[in-house]
This record gives sequence, C-alpha cells and structure tokens, in this order.
Amino acid sequence: MALLVGPLATRIGMPGVAGTDYLVAAVGLALNGFVLFIGASIGPLCPGCPVSSRY
Repeated sequence: MALLVGPLATRIGMPGVAGTDYLVAAVGLALNGFVLFIGASIGPLCPGCPVSSRY
C-alpha cells in the first residue's frame, strides 16, 4: 500500500509524504525479508516446530 501512495503523493505535490511512504515500504520489505530468513534458518533446527513444515 505504501508503494502506491508514494507516486500519488508526488503527483499531487506532497513530496514529503511520498518520501515517508517510500521509507515505510523499504523498512517493511526489509523486515519481511529478515523474518523469512530467520524462519528458513531456524526451520531445520527444530523438526517439531510448525515453521519447519513450511520450508
């Protein structure tokens, strides 16, 4: 959603809002990648965990 608001805010003349939305989107994507990496690396370590069945 933040990736959609950024270009719209730039188009209607609110570059500060666009910059903030791009920052929020980048942080969200980075956190998502970090959580997926942690889940994928912990999965093989605990065979009984529900995380290991996903990967």
